[in-house]
Amino acid sequence: MELLLDQDGISADALNVKALADAAGITRSALYSDHYSPLKDEFLRRAQALSAKGPQQNYDSDKLLRRIKRLESRLRQQTTAAEELKLFRTQAISRIAAQHEALLRCRGQDNYKGADERRSHKASIRPESVTSHPDRPTF
Repeated sequence: MELLLDQDGISADALNVKALADAAGITRSALYSDHYSPLKDEFLRRAQALSAKGPQQNYDSDKLLRRIKRLESRLRQQTTAAEELKLFRTQAISRIAAQHEALLRCRGQDNYKGADERRSHKASIRPESVTSHPDRPTF
């Protein structure tokens, strides 16, 4: 009887003698006997009182609905954070790639300038007499 009366969302039409008999595991006609008559009367009285109050939401269902809303909110926040992190990662990778390209360009220019400077520096170190001597071959 308690199981039937405490169910959420059960209509007043479902709270009848047949449902009580099915829940108790006895026949419906047995509920009309003197043995089960007080049980039937108590059940019908409480069922009418519940239907007069109207639909009542259970505390557990309210609690679950609040929890669902909190979890949905957290999910939205975490999804937003994940999208922001993906964008940050993409931007960071493109910045690193741009810096790498700039470094390669700088190194390439430095290497080219360095080779010219080294050649001109070596030429200025060698004395004219060594390079222009007619008896010695030029290497």
